[in-house]
Parts: sequence; C-alpha cells; structure tokens
Amino acid sequence: MFSIIVCSISPERLAALQQNIAKTIGTPFEMIAYDNRKDSRPIATVYNECAAKSNYPYLLFVHEDVEFKTSNWGLILAEKLQEDTCGVIGFAGSSIKSHSYSGWPQPLKGSKIVHVWQHQNKDSPYFWHENISAPFTPCITVDGLALFLQRRIWKENPFDEKKLHGFHCYDIDLSLTVAQKYKNYICGCVEIDHFSLGNFSRTWYAEVVRMHRNKWRAFLPLSIGTYSKKEIEKNEEHALYSFLRGMLKSDPHSELLSSILHEFLKFSNTKKHVSHWLVILKEYIRAQLSK
Repeated sequence: MFSIIVCSISPERLAALQQNIAKTIGTPFEMIAYDNRKDSRPIATVYNECAAKSNYPYLLFVHEDVEFKTSNWGLILAEKLQEDTCGVIGFAGSSIKSHSYSGWPQPLKGSKIVHVWQHQNKDSPYFWHENISAPFTPCITVDGLALFLQRRIWKENPFDEKKLHGFHCYDIDLSLTVAQKYKNYICGCVEIDHFSLGNFSRTWYAEVVRMHRNKWRAFLPLSIGTYSKKEIEKNEEHALYSFLRGMLKSDPHSELLSSILHEFLKFSNTKKHVSHWLVILKEYIRAQLSK
C-alpha cells in the first residue's frame, strides 16, 4: 500500500527506520532507499528517481531520523489519502506562507500547526508542540520530515529538479505546488519522533531566497482561514525580520544581505518595525565590523 522513500546517509538509521515501520505501519509496504553518502545528489532528483520505481498507490518521502509511535498508522493515513482532494500530509506545517523570505514556520499567531516530538537524540529533553485537536488540520506548507501523498499526485507534481539543486526547500516547493489544486493537511492522530532540531545553514538561507525569487514571489502570500489584511502585513514584516536575524547569524557577509535589507526598509514605519529595524541595523553593523 505504501512506498517508503528515503534519501539515506546512515545505514544504521535506515535499518532502524525500516524495523520501526515494519512493526507499526499495519499495511503492506516497500522500502526504496538511495544511499547518498558518496554522490550527495540533490534530494529532488533522488526522490523523483525513487518514486518512479515505486509500486504502491501511496508514497511517503521521509527522513531516516524518525520513529513512528502509533500502531497501524498506515491504515489511518491511507484512509485520508484516498480522498480525491487530499494533497500532501505531514506532521508540521503552517496555514499561511508569507511573501517574505521564510521557511514553513510563520510568526502569525495560530498559523503554526505541529504534531511531532522533536529532539536532538533519544537522551535529550523532548520538545512537544501541539496546537491542533482534529485528526487532520488543513494547511498550506508541510515540513519535509515526512511527506505523504498519492502516487498520481506526485506524477502530476514531481519535485522540481530544475530549480532545486541541493537539500533544501523541496518540501515548501512541493506543498505550495500541490496546494494550488489540492488540500494539504497536518496529521494530529499519529505520533512521531524526529531526532533533529533542524539545520538553518548559510546554504539554507541562500536557497530560500533563490526559490522565492525564481519561482514563488508572484504567487505569495498563500493562506487558508480568515486573516485580516493587517494580520498578513504584520506577518510579512515579522517573517522577514526573523529571516534577516537568522541570516545575519548564519551568513553575515552574504552578498544577498544588502538587497534584503532594502526590502525590509520598505515596510510601513510602525513602532514595531522601527524597533525591529534598529535591532537589524545594530546586528548588521556588528557583522560588517567583524570582517
């Protein structure tokens, strides 16, 4: 019923994942894994090639550092996936994607939809995020730790190998593409551990900017639910503020910074924006002095 697709860099984690899935999925499945340790091929290419080899009607693109905690989760997901309007299902996402550069999390209150235990390793403290009560909550973007979708929908909307050249943004790009025609969801009735806190490197920031500028800026923002114009404007400003601060910490000498700073200046001069701008200016000057 499920084709499980993994871009692997750890045989040990892959083996643990396959054992975990066999114990918990409750349905027939096949594991299609690509060993990417030597070649480091773009994840979009690997995922498309593996999906093309799949034999089952439902696909799961998943990180190998996860562990499913709920029994028979395959039956739960399959029932939802068989709906004609169902797009991508995951365990973390947002009901809005800003026009501003950002990942899937958004600062707008209530927009973040997460149902996953996320931590560094099995011995570290857990971080439990939850603001959903329904089994499946509609969303726009889905985090790439797990991406469920019908095989036919993947065939209509394969990962964009022309514009995705590394290991980032494939999840946002796919979920935004699918959201044009279908309904994406966050699953709140299956528990999953994710043994990672994310990796927001200088490459991640550069790839987010490139994806926005080359593909999505003309179509954003996208949202579901009822957000006022003021709420969306506030989200845009705060999203870019958060992105700039992260970029200044990760890649303070990026050639992209100057143009992004100019974009940030264009927001209306509310008290909050002025205070944000002062913080950004202070951190920018400190970064330039450290050259």
